[in-house]
Amino acid sequence: MRRKLGHGAFLTIEGPEGSGKSTQVPHIVRWLKSHGYRVRSIREPGCTFLGEKIRETLLSSKHKNITTHAELFLFLAARAQLVEEVILPALKRGEVVVCDRYMDSTVVYQGIAGGLGRDFVERLCAWGAHGLRPDVSFFLDLPYREGLKRSGRKDRMERKSFIFHARVAEGYRKLASGHSRRVVVINAKSDVGSVWRNIEEELKQLFK
Repeated sequence: MRRKLGHGAFLTIEGPEGSGKSTQVPHIVRWLKSHGYRVRSIREPGCTFLGEKIRETLLSSKHKNITTHAELFLFLAARAQLVEEVILPALKRGEVVVCDRYMDSTVVYQGIAGGLGRDFVERLCAWGAHGLRPDVSFFLDLPYREGLKRSGRKDRMERKSFIFHARVAEGYRKLASGHSRRVVVINAKSDVGSVWRNIEEELKQLFK
C-alpha cells in the first residue's frame, strides 16, 4: 500500500528510450495543476546551466568515446546541481516536482547495463543527491526494439548497441520488482491515450 501524497511530493518518470516519458510528463503536470497543486516540471540531465551543458555533451554524437565511468560522474554532477539548485527549494515551497528521469536511470544505464554495479551506483547516487529519493516513480515498460524504433536512435545514448538497450529494459524490470512500494509499472505498449489513463488512475490513488 503506497502512502498518500500531497504538496511537496517528488515524482519521477522512467523508462527505456522511446517509452514516451516526455509525452506523458505534460499530462501529469496538467492533472496536478487542475487539482490545485503548484508543479515544477524538470528533466535530467538539465534545468540548470551546468546540467544543460552536461546534457549537450552526453547526448551529442560528436562525443562517441565517453566512457561509462565518465558518464556516471557527469550524470552525478548534473544531478547534484539540480537537487540543490532546483528540487530541494521547490519541495520546501510545497511544490510537486515531476522529473523526467532521475537516479533510477543512472542505476540502470551505468550500473546494470553499463556494468559498473547496481549497488555501487545506487550508493553513489544517494550520496550525490543528499539522499533525496522520489516518493513515487512511474516506470513506462516497453520492449527496447519498439522504443528504439519510436525514438529514431538520434542521440549518442540511443545509438548504443541493441545488447546494451536489452540490458536497460531488463534492468528497469529488476529495479521495479525490487522497489515495488515506490515504482509503479505502466505498460507503455498501448497508445498514448491508454498509457495516460493508466497513469491518471494511479495519480487518483496517490493524491488526496
